[in-house]
Amino acid sequence: MVEHAYHLVKKYNLNNGNNKVFIDGSQPGFIRSLKIALGEYAQYEHFVEKGKQDNRPLHLYMNIVPVNFGEKGKAMLANVKKLCDNKKFAIDPSEHAELLTEMRIATADEDLRLDKKDYPMDLLDSLRLACEFIQY
Repeated sequence: MVEHAYHLVKKYNLNNGNNKVFIDGSQPGFIRSLKIALGEYAQYEHFVEKGKQDNRPLHLYMNIVPVNFGEKGKAMLANVKKLCDNKKFAIDPSEHAELLTEMRIATADEDLRLDKKDYPMDLLDSLRLACEFIQY
């Protein structure tokens, strides 16, 4: 997966200092490996702490940005729901049928935590990451 992610970052020129790659923060080993492959400082926990101390977003400190779904998942899901409800983006059903399926079957509790017991919801998580900084 590191090799695949590396090739995607290179293909779309995402490691140029201007673009950021947001990644699920639950796999620190994967994040470190990808950072090493891309020539970024791998011991990123220092920057996570600095961001918390300074109350600044992580993307100001790094290009490969881990996102903690435990901390940000609720707001991210609420943001995607709001964007969908207000018809702010369209999804081509012929290109993204699996994502639409995940969106249809997704259920969340009262705290907006996704129920992933029966289905992993990886594409919906990717959509939440992609919409992280799209505000309406």
